[in-house]
Parts: sequence; C-alpha cells; structure tokens
Amino acid sequence: SNGIPLDSCYLHHNRAYNCNGFTEIGAVNGELISDCVFAYNEYINDRHQMFAWFELTGGAGPDYWPCTMRRVRFENNTIVTLLPTPVFGEGDKILGWVGNMTDTTSVIFRNNIVYSYKYKNIKYGTGMYSSSHNIYYSVNGEPSFNNITLGPGDTIVNPNFVTLDIMNIGTYDLHLQSN
Repeated sequence: SNGIPLDSCYLHHNRAYNCNGFTEIGAVNGELISDCVFAYNEYINDRHQMFAWFELTGGAGPDYWPCTMRRVRFENNTIVTLLPTPVFGEGDKILGWVGNMTDTTSVIFRNNIVYSYKYKNIKYGTGMYSSSHNIYYSVNGEPSFNNITLGPGDTIVNPNFVTLDIMNIGTYDLHLQSN
C-alpha cells in the first residue's frame, strides 16, 4: 500500500519459480489492508524463502512498513520448497511477520498444499493466524513441524503429486494422484 488503504485485491493463478519469496505485505503509514485473496498460485522454489511476509503494526525496524491486516486469505495455493537448508536468513518458514497478529482473522491460510524438503516452522511471529484444511508434507520423512497447531481439517500427509523430481525441481506435474 502506498498511503492508500488496499481493499479487495485478488492475486491468482500465478507461478513463482526460484524467487526470493512470493509476496510481502506492508504499508507506508499503517494503512488497512483488508479482504485480499491470494489463490491458486504455485510457489516452487529451491532457495528456501518464505511464501509470505507481513509487516504489521506494533513492530519496528529501519526498513519497516507497518500495516493493519484484516481477512487476508491464502487459499488453494501449492507451495513446494526443496533446498535442505536456508540460503538467506530466516527462510525456513512458510508465513512470517514482524509486529503483532492480534486477531486470528487477520490472516486465513486454508486449502493449501505445503510440500517441503525441510521447513522447520509454518509461521514466524507473535500471535496466531487461522488455518484449516491444509496439507503439509516434509519429503525427508520428518513429519513434524515446529510452531504448528493443526487447524480443523489440516493434515500431515504426502499429497502424491504426479511428478516431482527433487533433484531437478524444473521437472514437475503438481496434479494429485489417488493413493
């Protein structure tokens, strides 16, 4: 947001490949960012960067752009990260924020697939977000994630992609197969 409240944006059907994160949300003067939807996106990465980073009111720092978030939804996204160790900083999380997440409806994370070589944390920051009906899977056989409380319908299971060559991340078909 550039000094103007952001309301009802819809970012959908994008493919982000080997980039330094999918999205970063912030504002100039703490503006409200509300009712935005990030849906049906593919984030395929072997750089081990966060999917989404938020700069919320209540945080501080030299390069900090605080905002207030309400009902920002991440739905039906596929997140694939395969590098075993982070290359840049705190890249071992899916969602991250600085500041205070004061309401579980600020960020809603539902119906997503997270397929990771070794994500250590689903979230990084103070407070909680709403989570439901997500699939989480760690390809190295480590089924547990730190800092995660499974929400209604969340599960840790292999999504069984048609093709995903972990040695050649460019070879993939992320359609699901039946087990």
